[in-house]
Amino acid sequence: MDEIRNAIYQTTGVYVDGAAVADEIRKAISGSGAEPGRQWITGQDDATARWEYFVDYSRDDELDENGDLIQSDETIRLLEISILPRSASTSFAKAGLPLNKEFNVSLDVEI
Repeated sequence: MDEIRNAIYQTTGVYVDGAAVADEIRKAISGSGAEPGRQWITGQDDATARWEYFVDYSRDDELDENGDLIQSDETIRLLEISILPRSASTSFAKAGLPLNKEFNVSLDVEI
C-alpha cells in the first residue's frame, strides 16, 4: 500500500511496509470484534512501539433464509495513524526521531 508508506514517510522521514501495516489493521479489527463505525484500533503495542489506527469500518453481511452467514463484505477506510516509538531499536529512533513522542499521520485510504 503505497499510500500508507508515503504518508508515513512524509510525516516521519521513515519508510515502512504499507502492506504490512494494512495487514496489521485487518488483524486488529478481526481480533477486537470491532463494530461498524469510526474508531481507534490498536495494532502493535509492546516495549518497542505503539501503533494505533483511526478507521471507518463497515461490514455488510449477507444471510440466507435461515439467518446463516453466506458472505461478509468489509470496508476499512484508514483515516489516521498514531505511532509512538518507545525503543532505540525502532527504525524511527534510528532515523533520529525522539522516543516517546507520538507522531500522527493523516490520510484517507481504503484498505
